Amino acid sequence: MHRISLILLTGLLILCPSYKLGDRIEQKQFIVWNTGQGQWTTWVTENECLHFDVGGEFDLSKKVARLCGEKFNKIFLSHWDWDHIGLVGKFRVKTQHFCIAARPKGSASPHKERLLAGILSCLDSETRVASLFQQPMDDPRFLKKSEHSANHLSSVFWLKPASFLIPGDSTADEENFWKKEVPASTKGLVLGHHGSRSSTSLALLDKLPELQWAVSSARFSRYGHPHAEVVKRLAQKKIPLLRTEDWGTLHFYQR
Repeated sequence: MHRISLILLTGLLILCPSYKLGDRIEQKQFIVWNTGQGQWTTWVTENECLHFDVGGEFDLSKKVARLCGEKFNKIFLSHWDWDHIGLVGKFRVKTQHFCIAARPKGSASPHKERLLAGILSCLDSETRVASLFQQPMDDPRFLKKSEHSANHLSSVFWLKPASFLIPGDSTADEENFWKKEVPASTKGLVLGHHGSRSSTSLALLDKLPELQWAVSSARFSRYGHPHAEVVKRLAQKKIPLLRTEDWGTLHFYQR
């Protein structure tokens, strides 16, 4: 019997038998992988895979490689937390064409630095991805906060083809700086900081009048993410919340 999974089209939710990851699916799609407490999302086209963070509890590198192993892979890393970068090494050995389009800002431990050492940077400009928050690295406010948490230096990405906002673990403090740059046409939101109370403010949601769904890649049952206050804010705005914990890997297909 086929496992039932959630397939999402622009403006449409349907339940149908899931595809095997070994199948060749050439239709463009945005995938939120069920990595447990962590984040790994992928925009898939015929020849490329754009990955936004490569981390999580569950090692899905083999499954992702079945879909993207023969394509050209570009990696956008929001920040240095392990649940956003920890699976880069394992995925790296399973793919042939690999480069980093966006590296984490700020400093990291030698162990984390070695994880990315030797990986080439992508040389071509990427017009499909907008970087919405350019951290002021010389601003003492951000430098002081970043000493305690890499979240404050999270890069924020907007994927144009899918109209998805991917804010890493950016907190509400930083949202005040970049929320004005978010296109009002945004359709989907990958919850920042796994939906903890320190992000996804009402002020941000007010800037997204066309938002159709929010996605949480986390485990509420173990870690309490997404936070109840964020769930309440989404409900207040009548924005559906989709959890990989409940549905497994989510596929958003472009019509």
